[in-house]
Amino acid sequence: MATQPLPFPYLSEAQFFAIDEAAGVYSDYWDGAMYPMVAASREHALIAANVIGELMAKLESGPCQVFGTGLHVRLRDGAYVAPDVAVACSPKFEPSAGGSLLNPTAIIEILSPSTADYDRGKKWEGYRLLPSLMHYCLIHQDKVHVERFDRHEGGLWMFSDLLEPDATLDLPAIGCGIPLEKIYRRVFEPSS
Repeated sequence: MATQPLPFPYLSEAQFFAIDEAAGVYSDYWDGAMYPMVAASREHALIAANVIGELMAKLESGPCQVFGTGLHVRLRDGAYVAPDVAVACSPKFEPSAGGSLLNPTAIIEILSPSTADYDRGKKWEGYRLLPSLMHYCLIHQDKVHVERFDRHEGGLWMFSDLLEPDATLDLPAIGCGIPLEKIYRRVFEPSS
């Protein structure tokens, strides 16, 4: 996310979605301001592709669907964000506001230097408000490290760190897990 909103006057939600769609670049929207997403690094793109590919293969026959960066999630009135990966079981979409996802079960963000504070701060505060969300994962792109937050009974969030390549990112609410070695496949190998 950019550190500053684009220099537009206050944008309505309809104006935001019209500009975002026309630009073909995904942005977040917070209370009338548009925040463009920064370009992804090679590592970021590979991790996103690996995660989406693994999830799609594991969830192809069930009720859960996998979505990439192009889909916005509605956090509340006036707040829409585009996560790197979202999974929703029996997904529901807002008919207006660009067809934004209303009920993600799992959200995965890939950390970069320019977005790490935002993903851990304002965005995470917004995600916690979603009653459907059961897993929030932050994947580091510069080392093998996944931070996982799981919602438990009573709305309590529990944190765990995954640091070993042979660990598995378990996501029981969607019925699958992804070995970290598959998340980081080809990320740290020299490019040819």
